[in-house]
Amino acid sequence: MASLQQLQQYLALWFQVGQSVIATASGQTYCPQPVLSQGQYSTEFRDCWQQLEHLGLENCYLEGTVLSLQELLSPAWEITGCARCLMPIALPIGKVQSLSCPCSDSLAWPNFELPMPHVPEGANASLQRICDRITAGDRRRDLAQWN
Repeated sequence: MASLQQLQQYLALWFQVGQSVIATASGQTYCPQPVLSQGQYSTEFRDCWQQLEHLGLENCYLEGTVLSLQELLSPAWEITGCARCLMPIALPIGKVQSLSCPCSDSLAWPNFELPMPHVPEGANASLQRICDRITAGDRRRDLAQWN
C-alpha cells in the first residue's frame, strides 16, 4: 500500500520523463514542469497535486496505466521499481503482474545517458551521503596502508 508521499514521489518521477496524469471525466492531462525547484517540489507540481486531489484521485490515472491514483493507495497494490527502467510501477500484492510499466509505450525512456529522475531530498540526507563516501574512502585508505 502506497502512502500519499509515495504517490507524490511516483508522479514526480514520471512527470520528469514526460508522462502525464489523465483526468477521466474531462480527458484533461496534467504534467507540470518543472517538477523540482531548489531541492523541493516546484510550485507547479504542488498546484497540480492540489488540482488532482480536488478532481478526486479516483478519477485520475497515470498515462500508460489503467489504475486510478486512488487504487494505488489501496492495500492491494505496492509501488516498486520496474525491472526494465528502474522507475516506480504499481504491482498487485500477492498476484502475478499483468500490467505493463508506463515505460513500455515511451520511445524516449529509458535513456540511461540522461540523469535519472529524482525526488526532493533534504540537505541533511545529501550531506550524510557525502560524509559516508568520505568515511568509506578513509577506511579504504587505512586498509591500503596496512597491506
